[in-house]
Amino acid sequence: RLHLHSTSQQKDQSTGSSFETHSFSERPMPQGKYSVPSSLLRVTVRSLSAGHRAAPGLSGARSAPIVHSDSISPDLLVAASLGHNTRPAASQHDLAQELRRRTLIKHPTTFQVFSWLDRAAFLPADSRASSYEDRPVPIGSGAVISAPSSHARLLDLAADFVSERSATQAGTEANGMRVLDVGSGSGYLTAGLTLVCHARGVNTSAVGVDVHPALVSASRASIRAAGIDMMSRAALVGDIIRGEWAQRLLSPGPGLRMIAADALSPTELAQQEPFDLIVCGGAADAPPPALLALLRRGGRMVLALGEGPVQRLALVDRRPAADGDTDGEGWVDGLRITLLESAAYARLTAASDAGDGLAASGPGETDLAIVQAELQQWQARFKESQGRKPSRADMQGDARAASLLSAFRQLSRDVRSQK
Repeated sequence: RLHLHSTSQQKDQSTGSSFETHSFSERPMPQGKYSVPSSLLRVTVRSLSAGHRAAPGLSGARSAPIVHSDSISPDLLVAASLGHNTRPAASQHDLAQELRRRTLIKHPTTFQVFSWLDRAAFLPADSRASSYEDRPVPIGSGAVISAPSSHARLLDLAADFVSERSATQAGTEANGMRVLDVGSGSGYLTAGLTLVCHARGVNTSAVGVDVHPALVSASRASIRAAGIDMMSRAALVGDIIRGEWAQRLLSPGPGLRMIAADALSPTELAQQEPFDLIVCGGAADAPPPALLALLRRGGRMVLALGEGPVQRLALVDRRPAADGDTDGEGWVDGLRITLLESAAYARLTAASDAGDGLAASGPGETDLAIVQAELQQWQARFKESQGRKPSRADMQGDARAASLLSAFRQLSRDVRSQK
């Protein structure tokens, strides 16, 4: 919240236009004190010209404001100039509520899992201040943990699939499901997929696979830390169900495994039994053959299809055995592809093509590319819903886009400094 410090009226001698400068501080001034605060926000409002509109959030404003700042946070700048609150959530539960309010979490099961699976446990210690911001955060090895809204969307799709399977296939609970998370990175999505299936009453065997052994090792420790945190919170409030969830994260074995391998290799996962659900944290021009070979009949793969900003999130279903192999009704070669909303993901790359599973790049360049992809995804969704490209003001006025812009600027500076 801002507090008005002073207002002055001035005139531009060269143009004859008048303007006001409003100075705000983050703290109210003590009565009778007129010293200048150490942190000031100055908003200059020029006289209204033809075609200009009043700026939102400023009483009596006559045109869009020109904002200047001394030692003030970027989030507060955006909030003051555009009338939006862009402060991050204070806790995992607050983050889940915010995503549900923005309809980025739709399934009740996703909301329950998201509220209890603390993202902070999956971030490096020096990045945990960003735990509840809706943006990607670097986690090492040239990788990032995806924005919470991206994870929420994939968990929603998983919950929908489990519901469909439970409704159409008798014995799903008893026989269980096998789930594969490709490009598991931090391990957050693998753990979330495990809990979503378990919360729906389905016995699940989940496997997270990543080409970086260091990330796989770190993800195992993070999942255990998240389980301990969940267990302590469940015990504190006497929540038996969440205590069972925590046991799923704490019990090593076939129920939840993290392995270092190249999922796009035709041989590295060949010994694995087929999976009912495969979730990919990347994009491809077409469903990768190595992953299709791992998809069980009646199973589903979730990934982004396309190149660059024209990607679409897609569901790739393999025809159930009972339906035979005849094409028609959307089935082609035993597959049916359903395109969803626009998306922007980093490309799926085989380790044999890139050495370490990522496109060759300098330190920070992969992070920058992924953040840029997240920005493109936000822009594509905005255009899809509003029918126009977003302006800079539109992006600064949205909490997630503003955070992405901040991360993009910081990573751009880091990459330039390394060259």
